[in-house]
Amino acid sequence: RAVAEGHEIGNHGLVDAPMWKMSRDEVTEAITSWESEVHSVLPRWPARETDRKWFRPPSGLMSPTLSSVFQERGYHIALADTWSGDAGIDNPNFHTRVIESSTCDGSIIVLHA
Repeated sequence: RAVAEGHEIGNHGLVDAPMWKMSRDEVTEAITSWESEVHSVLPRWPARETDRKWFRPPSGLMSPTLSSVFQERGYHIALADTWSGDAGIDNPNFHTRVIESSTCDGSIIVLHA
């Protein structure tokens, strides 16, 4: 539904792990695993020609290894302006209120599955 409404989907990894500590091989595997999972839900990712391959590093932390691998794979780095603490708060109504009250066109929202 998000893609159908014009939103872009970005990569944040399958596990909220400190990726800035990972080796090149671990980073590559993490990205490949996420891309495989997203393709099981979205046949085409990025969904549109104008969409970018976004990555939001866990905790917003980068390393030279991350930067190098993302550049090689055509990713752009994004931080975020909306995060509701969804990984630790089990209250969908709370998260909905936070997102609805703090976003605008162009907002980047971090949500964990």
